Amino acid sequence: MSHGRARTFEGKARTFKSEQELRRQRQDIQTQRERLRTILRRIRNAYLSLKCPGCKNTFTSKGNHCLKVLRCGHSLCKVCVPVYTVKCTCFCPVDNVETIVERKLATNKQVAAILERLELLFSNRKYIP
Repeated sequence: MSHGRARTFEGKARTFKSEQELRRQRQDIQTQRERLRTILRRIRNAYLSLKCPGCKNTFTSKGNHCLKVLRCGHSLCKVCVPVYTVKCTCFCPVDNVETIVERKLATNKQVAAILERLELLFSNRKYIP
């Protein structure tokens, strides 16, 4: 084999290895993309399952459907608290435990912060499952 042919052969071999590596990288990117889509889908489903047991609306970080914590640990949205309240006593629709409502019920600020982030993720951006 002549010197020129050997160089051509080596060049083709390098090109072939580069193409193989490129294919492998593309496949890795595709696999990672699918994993991310699966994770996003699961997070979105978890977010949408955070529903008020009274009205079945998804809790929000602010507004009428922000969650209020009852004494039993369950939550109702702001709209449902008066619905389940009789003479300053709110009855939990899940376990019927009484919560005295003398003033505003507490908001779980940590959960509200998580809800706010999820709202931003799934409402204001293009969501691709």
